[in-house]
This record gives sequence, C-alpha cells and structure tokens, in this order.
Amino acid sequence: MPISADPQKIRSVFLIDGFNLYHAIDAVPHFHGFKWLNPIKLARAYAPKEALIAVFFFTALPPWNEQKRARHQRLLEIYEDLGVIVVRGMFKHTTATCRLCGQTYSTYDEKLTDINICLELLRMGSDDLADRIYLVTGDNDQAASVRRFRGLYPDKEVVAVIPPFRRAAELQQAATADRGMTMVQLQKAVLDNPFKFKSSKVYVKPDNWTAKPTPDNWTPPCSHS
Repeated sequence: MPISADPQKIRSVFLIDGFNLYHAIDAVPHFHGFKWLNPIKLARAYAPKEALIAVFFFTALPPWNEQKRARHQRLLEIYEDLGVIVVRGMFKHTTATCRLCGQTYSTYDEKLTDINICLELLRMGSDDLADRIYLVTGDNDQAASVRRFRGLYPDKEVVAVIPPFRRAAELQQAATADRGMTMVQLQKAVLDNPFKFKSSKVYVKPDNWTAKPTPDNWTPPCSHS
C-alpha cells in the first residue's frame, strides 16, 4: 500500500474529507481551478520530507445532478489511477435550516463519511500504519474521534489541515497541530491537464473549473444557495 516508504522517515497518511474540501474551494470563485486537484501532490506539499504511506479520499456521488455526478465519477477514476484510496459514502434526502438566514430548504445529507474517517483514523493506530495522520477537513464533528485517537495512541500525531476560509476551533484544539490551506499548497497540487491514465485513456478538465474574479464585496454564500 505505501506510495513511498523509507524506514528513516516519519510515516504519514492523509485522510481527506472530499466534500468538505470541495465546498471550501467552490465557495471562493478565484479558487475554482483547484477543483482539478491532485491529492497526492497536495499531501506532498504538506509533508515533502515524510514517507507518504497512503492518501485516502472520502466522498459520495451526488444523486441530484447527472452532470455533477459524471464529473465527480471521472475525478474519482483519476484519483484511483494515481493510487489514491477512494472511500465512498452515500447521500440521503433531508431538510435543513440555513445558519445565516434561517430559511428551511430541501437538501441531501452525506452519510458514512464521518464514520469512515473515524474508523480509518483508529485503524492507523491499531495496526501501527502511520506515525502522523493529516486530517484534511474543517468539520468539528471529527474532534471527538481525534481526542479518542490521541488518548489511545499518545505517541502518534494528528495534524488538522483546515480547507480555505474555514474555521474548526474544536478540531484544531483536539489535534496535535493544525495547518491552514492557501494558494501556496493548492498551486502545487493541480492535476495535469489533460490527464493521461496508465491505460492511455485521457480526461480533460471541465471548462467551468477555472478561476473566476472574486467581487470586492464577496462573502461566503448561504448554505442553501
């Protein structure tokens, strides 16, 4: 399973909350080009001198839009060709209330990602697969998992990597350390375009996955926008 292995280096694993990262990038118009993201390169941007054991990408295919589903499926095929371990969850229809304006709206709730991340995190400790785990998410719900992990395996580290313009104070407090994510890391982590598979199949970046000007009065959109 190791992407790279060196017994003299810290063994690192990356656990990426796919939709948490995607929505952070999607909310910032001039970051849209980074949707065409290479998770392996992103990991190496944070841990260039560590032995990268594995990169996990936790996600689910959106059922409400066939075009988005197809784009996401193609991206996951690229990730698997790169050697990323894709862990799929599911979406369930539900209703929610916007935290900004109070409006109730119909939506889909991603299921299984939180528990899948938690289980994989604990496996890193129980099977001694890594010394340092980078958890890429801005979800405070993972704080309890991180606290439990650190209590069970005090010799191992969890680094919370917070996606752009996100806050996760509880998660950051629970982790051994935390890192932000800016254009510095993202610019090092763009996929080749076009992307050529080992089988010689080729995928091209979607036309609308390009940077757009961000208005001066830009603010993060309501969750139902």
